[in-house]
Amino acid sequence: MLILSKEQAGVERALGSTFYALGGYNNKQMLDYLERKILGKTYLDRCTEYSANINNYLKTVFIGQETD
Repeated sequence: MLILSKEQAGVERALGSTFYALGGYNNKQMLDYLERKILGKTYLDRCTEYSANINNYLKTVFIGQETD
């Protein structure tokens, strides 16, 4: 699940770059972007529920950082 979350974050970043390059999105493009964002967050949330090791690692390394 962590890898799936990471993949969605990569797609989200690419779509975000396109958003700024184009100056915005139409409704369908925005829905596609939000779907990727929500899916990536859901994968990450499920991953931390199932693995205490990953949950602890993410808390010590990333929580409270700009990536949060």
